[in-house]
Amino acid sequence: WGLITYRETALLYDSVTSSASDKLWITMVIGHELAHQWFGNLVTMEWWNDIWLNEGFARYMEFVSVGATYPELQVDDFFLNKCFGAMGSDSMNSSRAISTAAESPTQIQEMFDSMSYEKGACILHMLRNFLTEEVFQSGLVSYLRKYSYGNAKNEDLWNSMANTCTEGNFTSGGFCYSTSQAAKNAYLYTEEHLDIKEVMNTWTLQKGLPVIIVEHSGSLIRLRQERFLKGVLPEDPVWESLQSGYLWHIPLTYITSSSDRIGRYLLKTKSDTIKLDKEADWVKFNVDMNGYYIVHYEHSGWDALVNLLDQDHTLLSMKDRTHLIHNAFQLVSAGKLSLDRALDLTRYLRHENKTMPVLQGLAYLEVFYKLVEKRSIPDVATNLKRYILEFFKHLIDKQSWSDDGSLSERLLRTNLLEMACDLQYPPCLQKALDLFNKWKNSNGTISLPTDVLEIVHSVGAQSADGWEYLLKKYIQSLSGAEKIKILNALA
Repeated sequence: WGLITYRETALLYDSVTSSASDKLWITMVIGHELAHQWFGNLVTMEWWNDIWLNEGFARYMEFVSVGATYPELQVDDFFLNKCFGAMGSDSMNSSRAISTAAESPTQIQEMFDSMSYEKGACILHMLRNFLTEEVFQSGLVSYLRKYSYGNAKNEDLWNSMANTCTEGNFTSGGFCYSTSQAAKNAYLYTEEHLDIKEVMNTWTLQKGLPVIIVEHSGSLIRLRQERFLKGVLPEDPVWESLQSGYLWHIPLTYITSSSDRIGRYLLKTKSDTIKLDKEADWVKFNVDMNGYYIVHYEHSGWDALVNLLDQDHTLLSMKDRTHLIHNAFQLVSAGKLSLDRALDLTRYLRHENKTMPVLQGLAYLEVFYKLVEKRSIPDVATNLKRYILEFFKHLIDKQSWSDDGSLSERLLRTNLLEMACDLQYPPCLQKALDLFNKWKNSNGTISLPTDVLEIVHSVGAQSADGWEYLLKKYIQSLSGAEKIKILNALA
């Protein structure tokens, strides 16, 4: 206990060969391993079925700790991707519950997956938003103190959180704060006293995730929940059996066109209704994606959100815009939304300049391009490639081949230029080749911008002479970060 061992590339940052993504990776790994001194070492799970108490907490606390020590990295934005990844795995019927029986060595090894790490972190984030940060932190302190130098189970964490509500004296609101002032607080749900264990067991003891189906008309919102599944459609014979028995207690959050406050509601039944104070033109659930659930808007619900983004996308937060893009394409893959509608939602990206929404839209468009390319549909692939390049041209052409800017801006640059060169955009290929030849002619003595290093190497490796030169540099290099980039280019 106390000794942390790292591979070189997860500990050492080399300003000459390490990129912005390398810096992010290194800081997050260090934050993760330091978190294990508390979650895993000071308090250890009682058995492997609750390994998420170690790994889910460590994954979540790496974002909390790095966000506090390096606020300029804005790592909170990238937490969305962790939840997006977990949802992708969790939407398959082959998924598992976060806490599930593990007895054999093989079963124990299989527990170290995205359910323990990413989903565990995401439901902790949801709980923190549900209880308020003050209550959540106090509950963690109680949990760590009570079970220090010992073992804990799933329910021990929930009991620690519940005891905090009855013993604490909090001022930030929350469901366990019941003064008249708190009743007006946006954090107050429909009940003053809730069974945290009952709520959270629906997230840890059953597999999968819910989709909330929203039907909005004027001031009335009808809600229903069902299990979100990919690969199985309602008309399939097994649909009913795969849906049967699933019910989540979901801390819903929503915003509307008619109010500037966040509405909150705990959905504990298959269906329910919310009455708004005023009629609203649009409603958007899962504010800033603080909850672990998909949302589908029936009837004109999606139309209203598409129009909102087209007219003024800044009325929604950057996280909400990113979430809507992810949400729409997930629904496409589950057969609940047409591809045309999801693509309509991306139209506004021509005016987007924030990293996360652009990367989310770019990722899905690239997926579709690669699908049609691999299926040898040349006309469609050519047209789609032209569409993607024209769509993001204003952003691609603005990028400098340098390491300037914030972490977010640098990651956007890397992804845009990598995509442009992958799609054979002539200005991108020419610039990368010029930089490669300049570097090669200097026998590797000049430094290339680290954020575009792998892009330059990948373009250079497309000639036989360039490939052989990179192989030689790979053998000679003493930098782990550089060797990884060259190896990726050679492949």
